[in-house]
Amino acid sequence: WIILNDKGVESPPIKTKKLSPLGYGWFSAFDGKTYRLCNKDGVLQKVKYDSTSLFKDGMLAVQSKGLWGFVDTNGDVAIPCAYSTAWG
Repeated sequence: WIILNDKGVESPPIKTKKLSPLGYGWFSAFDGKTYRLCNKDGVLQKVKYDSTSLFKDGMLAVQSKGLWGFVDTNGDVAIPCAYSTAWG
């Protein structure tokens, strides 16, 4: 997969089975087991998640080890994965 950023520049190739847009210039990269967040420049975060949602109001719900938390539009953990459910 390759992403074109807002200036039309291609990212380095991203090796993943599925790449899905999440909003705010972020994508989920699914390797068949886990999800990693990928920004519009094709940079993959190291943290792996069991599941992700779409961004809503600048927050993205993410699941890790069965618990939910939230990531902000910078890709930083805003609320740690410590909750059994999440709405957003």
